[in-house]
Amino acid sequence: MTAAEAGMQMSGDLYMYWHIRGKNLTARDYATSFLAADAAASRTTARSGALITAGLAAWVLGEYERANDLWSESYQIAVELQSEREWCVTAWCVGLGLLGFDLDIALKQTVESIQRSQAIGFAWCEGMALTIDGILRSVAGDLEASRVRYSRALEIQRRLGDQEGAGLSLGGLAGLAAGSGDLADALELYGQALTAFETIGDRAEEARILDDMAWTYLRNQDPTQARRSFLDAVRAFTDIMSVRGLGLSLIGLAATEFVEH
Repeated sequence: MTAAEAGMQMSGDLYMYWHIRGKNLTARDYATSFLAADAAASRTTARSGALITAGLAAWVLGEYERANDLWSESYQIAVELQSEREWCVTAWCVGLGLLGFDLDIALKQTVESIQRSQAIGFAWCEGMALTIDGILRSVAGDLEASRVRYSRALEIQRRLGDQEGAGLSLGGLAGLAAGSGDLADALELYGQALTAFETIGDRAEEARILDDMAWTYLRNQDPTQARRSFLDAVRAFTDIMSVRGLGLSLIGLAATEFVEH
């Protein structure tokens, strides 16, 4: 194995670790450097994995079209090589990437990931694909199907001890509950999601959940708790250097002041 191939393999193996730790620039720089070092652009499993990592980093950094290009290449290589692990993962990645571009194709990709993961017993990936599918179905307006997907995913994630996946599914269920007006249930679910992300150490998701919780507290006519959650969100968004997130939380604090006259 060449150094470039070993580097791509390592980058592909670390994609979720780097994502949870918020090291998106590190992930992008390492993965793209090793990909560039492979001058022949060899069609290997290692290259497919490195493309997954580079794509996820690009997506988090808001480079959506680039993420789609990277994930598309990864998917093509995985299918060509019949590399099941990369095929299952990159299928839901492609689905996620197409969220704002082509919802119908996005759903086909997540369903493919679910089915292939089930077929080979790749339970972690099945859970994640179900979660992403739940997000897509929520955007499509099929809220009951979204709830079923999140619930199925959560069963798998809790069985595996997958705190990251569980946090995402719980957050999705909380959003559905809030949307239907069940604010008490939403706050309970948001609390569970926050605990999951705190346990795994995903500060970016902590920030997002804190902001969502704060708005829900405000809707529930509890400005005191809303202010606390918005302030916690401000601190979390400051920690991850998210100017946009910080701005949104400050808007929430302003809304809280308005509610309290």
